[in-house]
Amino acid sequence: MKLNLGCGWKYLEGGWTNCDLYAEKVDVRCDVRALPFPDETADEVLFSHCIEHVTREEGVKTLREIHRVLRVGGSVAIETPDRLKLIELIKGRGPKSKGLNVVEGTRAAQGLYYPDAPKLLDGVKGAMGGISGTRQQKIDWHNWLKSRRNEILAAVEANDLSLMPLPERVNPGEAHLYLWDGEQLAAEMEAIGFAATIEEPQQHGCRTWRDCRVVGVKR
Repeated sequence: MKLNLGCGWKYLEGGWTNCDLYAEKVDVRCDVRALPFPDETADEVLFSHCIEHVTREEGVKTLREIHRVLRVGGSVAIETPDRLKLIELIKGRGPKSKGLNVVEGTRAAQGLYYPDAPKLLDGVKGAMGGISGTRQQKIDWHNWLKSRRNEILAAVEANDLSLMPLPERVNPGEAHLYLWDGEQLAAEMEAIGFAATIEEPQQHGCRTWRDCRVVGVKR
């Protein structure tokens, strides 16, 4: 059995069992924190851009659930925004920081001066839970970032996203509640019983400058 946990809009074919609490199209509607599967019945798990939607404690609980349902030798691939990369990006020290620095100008934010600026802005607001999780058609995201950059940085550094107000949400499952970094996530997985390896991101546009990917094999 192959589980796509927290599948959201990314419904996978090819033998995957797609699980989500809020998505319209699912195979199994469930909460990832309490998986409705017997012990050691899954061979592979994809947990992409979901762990940031629960608190740290709930994230650890979910990792234990994944470990429970995996067979020995089974693997889980986890991708999520990397908190430390995001801090460097917002501070202007990341590998793509130029794109965020020029967001201060409207024309630059439209990509006329720096082609990557819209993509980077999209990456930051996504990491903060601000794309599909809000009624984006009512929001000028460029001005939002410009006016709240210090709030964003303070929230990410404190790892308390409640410090940064976000616009009205479509559903509670879209909120981001806790941001991990790759080494922290790998260490937690090792403690639970995985052999964990940090790899290059492969999901959500392969945003290596923002995301992390940790693959764990159940020992």
